[in-house]
Amino acid sequence: MTQSAPAAGASFTGRRRNRKTKASVRWADRIASGLISVGGIGTILAIFGVGLVLVWQVVPLFLPGELETPTTLTGGATPRTATADAPVIEPADGVIPTDGTGDAGTAGVAAAGGPAANPGAPDRFAVDEFAVAAATVAADGTVVALDARTGQRLGSKRLSEQAPTAVTAAPDGAMVAVGYADGTIRLGQMRFDSAFRSAEALPAAVRTLGEGETAPVPTEDDAAVAAVAEATRGGRFRVQTVIAALDEEVYSLGEGPVRALGVYESRSGPAVAGWVEGEGLKFLPFRRSGSTLTPRDVAALQIPAGADVPDGSPAFVRIGARASEALAAWPDGRAVRFNTRNARSPQFSEALRLVEAGRTLTALEWAVGRGTLLVGDDAGVTTGWFPSRGDAAGGARSLTAAKRYPDGPAGVTAIGPSPVDRLAAIGYADGTARVIQTTVENVVGETELDGPASAVTITPRSDRSFLYALSAAAGPQGSDAGLSRAAFDAGAADATLASLFLPVWYEGGPGPEAKWQSTSSGVGFEPKYGMWPLIFGTLKATFYSMLFAAPLGILAAIYTGEYLTKPVRAKVKPAVEVMAGLPSVVLGFLAAVAFAPFVERYLVSALCGFVTVPVAVLLGAYIWEALPQPFTLRYRRWRLAACAVCLPLGVWAAHAAAPVVEELLFAGDVKFWLDGRIGTPVGAWMFLTLPLAVLAVGLGSAYGATPKLVRRARGWKRGRFAWLRVGTFLGSVALTLGLAWGVAWGLSAAGELLAGSPWDPRGEIVDTYQQRNAVVVGFAMAFTIIPIVYTLADDALSSVPDSLRSASLGAGATTWQTTVRVVVPAAMSGLFSALMVGLGRAVGETMIVLMAAGGTAITEVNPFNGFRTLAVNIATEIPEAARGTTHYRTLFLAALLLFGMTFIVNTAAETVRLRFRKRVSQI
Repeated sequence: MTQSAPAAGASFTGRRRNRKTKASVRWADRIASGLISVGGIGTILAIFGVGLVLVWQVVPLFLPGELETPTTLTGGATPRTATADAPVIEPADGVIPTDGTGDAGTAGVAAAGGPAANPGAPDRFAVDEFAVAAATVAADGTVVALDARTGQRLGSKRLSEQAPTAVTAAPDGAMVAVGYADGTIRLGQMRFDSAFRSAEALPAAVRTLGEGETAPVPTEDDAAVAAVAEATRGGRFRVQTVIAALDEEVYSLGEGPVRALGVYESRSGPAVAGWVEGEGLKFLPFRRSGSTLTPRDVAALQIPAGADVPDGSPAFVRIGARASEALAAWPDGRAVRFNTRNARSPQFSEALRLVEAGRTLTALEWAVGRGTLLVGDDAGVTTGWFPSRGDAAGGARSLTAAKRYPDGPAGVTAIGPSPVDRLAAIGYADGTARVIQTTVENVVGETELDGPASAVTITPRSDRSFLYALSAAAGPQGSDAGLSRAAFDAGAADATLASLFLPVWYEGGPGPEAKWQSTSSGVGFEPKYGMWPLIFGTLKATFYSMLFAAPLGILAAIYTGEYLTKPVRAKVKPAVEVMAGLPSVVLGFLAAVAFAPFVERYLVSALCGFVTVPVAVLLGAYIWEALPQPFTLRYRRWRLAACAVCLPLGVWAAHAAAPVVEELLFAGDVKFWLDGRIGTPVGAWMFLTLPLAVLAVGLGSAYGATPKLVRRARGWKRGRFAWLRVGTFLGSVALTLGLAWGVAWGLSAAGELLAGSPWDPRGEIVDTYQQRNAVVVGFAMAFTIIPIVYTLADDALSSVPDSLRSASLGAGATTWQTTVRVVVPAAMSGLFSALMVGLGRAVGETMIVLMAAGGTAITEVNPFNGFRTLAVNIATEIPEAARGTTHYRTLFLAALLLFGMTFIVNTAAETVRLRFRKRVSQI
């Protein structure tokens, strides 16, 4: 059988190849290609979606608040009469009358100004939490109840038949105090009582009310001024009753007329401060036992003879938080302050001026919590004052004008702080009203009233935000008086771009500082939303974790990739990678309950171990090279084990040297020494300068001593030269320690010579030791980062072509020279990527930091104290943050910052990696 010859240029293999790809393979390839594309695009879209959600939640933080145009309520429809037995007196020409006396129950409503500008201005103006009822307490002791929805008068009542000379009411409670011409005072209450009633218990006229409508209802309570019912869901009615009454007990402050009063209310008992004509300022605390008040001794607050105060009675008397201070202020702005913490022996604190000379003090009120005193004058300037020690730690606290809010268009006539948060309303003489945030000096909104506001207030519920103002033109007998209401949305008024990222001066602080403290007990808490402590804590955790993980991960990858044999490397690499599977919560738990107490107990030994362990390992390596060559060649497989024996020797050396080091450098007790109580700063400077000394001696040895030694040792035997290297290494160690000690002693002596006291890094760079600190966190987090860095670095080194190694070794280079000068530069892109991925892992770590870092949001570089990171803050506080609040949105801002940090790190890593890859590809 004849076989045809193959075509020219072709070779016959004996089998004809089918060049057609199977349909199943093509379909599998298309499906795989589609899935990969969808997965990649989906990942990109998911990341973009995460960023979009974070931005969507954060943007409202920076949107301005909104204050609507006010509605004038007085003069509207007359409230519906509940029964014929409870008629409602209609106001004439918009004036709010009293009950049959013919006098204006709120005479001060018609005037613009507080007590300094107009003695008739109401001392207190309040609205209940449901914005249904309002009440004023006038200087003549008359309480007037108003319908907060329509502005109509519901009723009025005089607190006392005896004409008072001073009246005051607590802005943050229900306490009322009335003073008389004979030096006596009486206490009482003015409050809102709320109760639900069924339709059957109310008059027929009330039952027809639609949801949200109000009508007055009769009340049989002798202490009640009036009551108003509001129809709610489900056919039920909420009845708000204005209660105003004085107790029967009479207390004496002095012999003369009481001209000004201030009152403070607490669970343990109220306190009253009053100015008695001819006698000065008096302070009377009470002790509460159940419903019984027992007065203590009246204390006279003596103003020193040299104090700069005017004659006459002050316009304002105020008592601070916990009745710890009392203040009296005159119309010209001069004031005196007393420390009343010890009620039996109060002390004069200071005399000061609250407004500039030539101006008139027109408004003075405490912000919620009575920590910040809001001061307004006739020039439209509003300032916030609170006690502060300034920069002098331990010095006397003085009232400081820490805040200056944006100036108003006219003089301040009234200030009304919110009873629940840090908002405050301000009224001006030209009819302007403004809502501000007192902590961050933010203006929520501004609007125009019908006339100057004699009193302003804010409703005590953030979900029913209304500004109420009593305004009046300067007409005769208080004509054209009006109650105005304006709804507003404060938004995130307590967070601005400046307050989030720049220092803010908080109550009681020595100056502006960055703080994070979002929640606390008590109504008067001042939220602090500074992001910098959280960013700093994140960077601090990242730095110390990478300080441990980066050198260990990279050096381990270099050793296993360039020095270990393939069989050993195949066992070592999976063992290291298994570490990545350790749950971070387990590592954090072990760090908190085992490692942290161990380090605290053996702190000096741990510090010495950073020196003795590396020295012991390197010394072991030098000694191995000095051993006879036949021995080292015969047992070269045990070289690593021999060097590993040096590890416990280094640990033993650290433990043995610890008592000596603690006595020489730390005055025998390292914890007391860290507090700055004992010893000199030489030990601190030595440990801080030791890395620089290592670097200096290492560079000097590499580029100076070692080349000269090699040239002189030409012709020497191997053993002699190796033992010389051992001696040189020990000399370098001694020189490093000596250099560090010399620099430390020099810095301390230079400070004493130039500044009169040694320069001491304690309190700045190192400080009080805390069990859960940055060193513990860095060590624990290294266990999660080392496997990542090691694996990626090992893969990068393995990808370097063997031809480069062979060429270097063939040219006479040693393995170490080949590694450092050829392999590492060629794999630099991969090594850098390994470090950046490890860095991203450290930035986002949560559980280890949560359990081992203490959780305190502080900005101290001290490695021996705790911190709080962005990730920990989110995990800790997001469950308790109310949706849509400033707190809630600042946590999303923290997430956005964390997202941005990792995005920047990964982008930088990819950029650098591509640059190195391009350079290596040109080799």
